[in-house]
Amino acid sequence: MTMSTKYIVKKYIDFCNQNNIQVQTHQIYGVLWCIRKENEVLCNQKLAGGILADDMGMGKTIQMIATIFLNFQKKTLILLPPILIQQWYSEIFTPFYISNADFNSKKK
Repeated sequence: MTMSTKYIVKKYIDFCNQNNIQVQTHQIYGVLWCIRKENEVLCNQKLAGGILADDMGMGKTIQMIATIFLNFQKKTLILLPPILIQQWYSEIFTPFYISNADFNSKKK
């Protein structure tokens, strides 16, 4: 499924506004890039993925969470140091983003 740039930007801004997150222009570009990389096809082969490696404090976590929710895939691989697993879990399962029940029903 191909989504238009306008649609993705609108959904990202809605996502940020609903979760009381300040919208940053560079994060919009980051989410657009991630979704484009996930949906990229070359020579009839799907080349899903990319590496988002911004500096600390640039909003990689929110960009990846937004990418996961805006462009849901059956599988998403996230590489991070073990020390950050609990932070990611708490970021994803806060009342602002989604509840465990909502997540489990959507992933089926």
